[in-house]
This record gives sequence, structure tokens and C-alpha cells, in this order.
Amino acid sequence: MKRIMLLVWIGLLLFQPKLLIAQAPTLYPDPAVIQDLFDRVNTLRTRRRLPPYSMNAALNAAAQDQAEWLVATGRRSHVRPDGSRPSTRAQAAGYVTNDPCCGENYYMSIDATPDMVWNFWVWSSHHYINLVNQSFDEVGIGMSSDGYRHSYVMIFGKAPDLSAPTSTPLPVPDNSVQGEYVVQPGDTLLSIAQRFNMSVSTLAAANSLVNPELISSGQRLVLPGGTSVASAVVPPVPPESAAVPAASSQQSSPAPVSGQQTHVVQPGETLFQISLRYGGTMQAIMTANGLSNRNLIYVGQRLVIPPNSGAVVQSAASDLCSGFQATSPLDGFHNGSTTFYWDPAPGNVSGYRVDIHTISGQLVATFEADGGSTNVIGDMSANSIGSGLTFSWDVVALVNGQEVCRSQRMTALRENSAP
Repeated sequence: MKRIMLLVWIGLLLFQPKLLIAQAPTLYPDPAVIQDLFDRVNTLRTRRRLPPYSMNAALNAAAQDQAEWLVATGRRSHVRPDGSRPSTRAQAAGYVTNDPCCGENYYMSIDATPDMVWNFWVWSSHHYINLVNQSFDEVGIGMSSDGYRHSYVMIFGKAPDLSAPTSTPLPVPDNSVQGEYVVQPGDTLLSIAQRFNMSVSTLAAANSLVNPELISSGQRLVLPGGTSVASAVVPPVPPESAAVPAASSQQSSPAPVSGQQTHVVQPGETLFQISLRYGGTMQAIMTANGLSNRNLIYVGQRLVIPPNSGAVVQSAASDLCSGFQATSPLDGFHNGSTTFYWDPAPGNVSGYRVDIHTISGQLVATFEADGGSTNVIGDMSANSIGSGLTFSWDVVALVNGQEVCRSQRMTALRENSAP
């Protein structure tokens, strides 16, 4: 009996290397699996009488980067600790669009297969919305594995409208020599890499960063192949901008001035902030400058400011609105309780209000939160806001009940049943 057991143990030991070889991680990404998922989503869209998605190389790169991050960290999130989101990662990968970007589906587990992933996405209302979204027409697909976890990611976007006005790109440093950059407050490695047209991994490797999320204000980073830009923290703007100084914490916005003026767009400004500053409306400025999209303005652009409409300018309105934006949900609304998130306004805001609009622009609900909040839960069920699949939302910053800032408007679908 002991001899038999010994022979069994010897046999297992001899067989073990074969087991390890058989369980070696599959190489990712697998082109056949990528194509299979791509065919599945377009088959679904064809069945729904929707145009098929086109594959986009930049979205593929962003999806692959997210798939690898999911596996490497074991985290499950659309927003990384450095603050990057699907939109910023797509842009960092070179994606260009004139529209709000981007939707993202992901799935990660130790036993994930293409069939399991696809069935989960199809029967999950929020993921299904991206698969059949009429606002998107391009997709990127990524997958990764460490032999234990397996992740799959789809990122959705919209191809740029070539008839829309094009923006002037920010100056890019000369890449002939190696230089350095001094980290500024609020910088992330992603934002720095994006600014100087390089990947996060390249920048991290050049600086021997073990954890790319751990950078600090004042730290000097080597820019491989870039000139020294320690003093070029903010891209230069034309000298005409001196006529309209940007508001600061020590300087109130100028009072409205009658008559037509010219404003040079500063870094970080939105059309809404500019309209507040001069006491007019966004629509008036858009009409005066022939703009069809309020989000398509760029640093250094000269805008004609028509005579104001008599609106009151809040003191230091630009300061209050800096960095204020709606952030989530991007991929759809629950048919019930939905949590809305935003990046806070930095000023002394006393409250926030989320406004819900129908596809025709009708206001159907408002959800309020105090000035210290960055999210609020609202009821998006038919009993609360009526029937309909497509809704939009924006968030308003309030001071003593008065609107001082309004975020960009986000449009998405309410959950619907899978086919």
C-alpha cells in the first residue's frame, strides 16, 4: 500500500510541470476575441436598426490601458485615483471628438470569458445603453489577464464633425532635447503626459516612478525628449489678453460695460463663465461669434462681446466656477434612484441643484444638495419625471439661492430592458 501511494506521489510530481504549462496565462489582447466582441455589438445594433460602430485605434489604446490597469491593481472603477476618467484617458491616447466623451463598459473576474462578459453587458441596463447608444458611433476594445484575473473593456465615442469649427492646438514644447517640468498644484502624471504628448508609462519610466499616482507639487520631472518648461506652466496667450485680465481671488470680475468688446479666452474658461463676467448671456455671445456649440472655444480665441443684457455679475464669478463640472452618470440613468456627481465649485457656495430635462428641453425635476456636497440622489422613475428614454441633466451652483454657475449639460438614456 505504501509503495502504491509513493508511486502516485511521484506521478503527480512528474505531471505538475505539464499542469503549469497548460495553465499559463493566455496572451492578451487576443485579436480573435476583440473581433468577436466587435461583431457581437454590431450584430446587436443592426438588430435594433442602428448604424454599426467603427473601430477606432485611439479608443482601442485607451480601452487596453484601462483593461491592464484593472488587472494590475485589482480595482473596479471607471475613475482612477489620479482622477482620470474614460474621457481623459481617451484624449490622452489621441482621441479627437467634438462631442462629450466617452462611455465605458468593463468587466473583470477570475473566470471571465467573452460569453460571460457579453451576457453581463447585455442584461445590465447601464452597460446595455452604451451598446445601443445613438450618440456614439465609434468603439475601442481592450482585454488583459495576469493568469488569475481577466478584464474586458469597451470605450465608446463619437467621430468629430468635420464641418464644426476646429480649435487651435496648445503649443507643444520642442522635442529636440531632454528637459524638466516642475509639478504644479493639481497636476497629475496623466495631465502632464497629455500636455507634452507622451504616455504616462514613458514619463513614469523616465523618472523611475514606482507609483505614478504619487507626485507632489514642486517635484521636478524629467521630460524625455522635451525642453525645460519649468516656467511655462500656463500656455502663453496673445498679448491682447492684457486688456481683459482674468479674475483672481484678490480681484472681482469687472462690472458690465455697455457697447461691444473683445475678450481673449483664458486657460480653463468656459463660455458660461465669460457670459457671467460681462453680464450677458451665452446665446448672445454665441450669436455674435457664429458659434454653434458652446463647448467649442479655445485658449487664445478672440470673442466679440455684444452689449450686455442687464444681467447682474456676481463678484469673482470666474473663481466660483473654476473647475465646476458635472461628472456622472455618463452611461445612463437608473429607472429609479440615481446618484448624480459633480466636481465642486471652489468658492463659497451655499448649495447645489441638479436640473433634469426631457429631450425637448423641458424641466421635469430638480434635486437639491447643500454647499458641502458633491452628489445627490434623485428619483428618475416614470412616477417622478414621466415617460421617456432620453433625458439630460446639469448642476447649478447657488449662493444664497441665486444661480452663479451652471455646469455643462449631460445627455444619456434611462435604463431599458435588454432584447
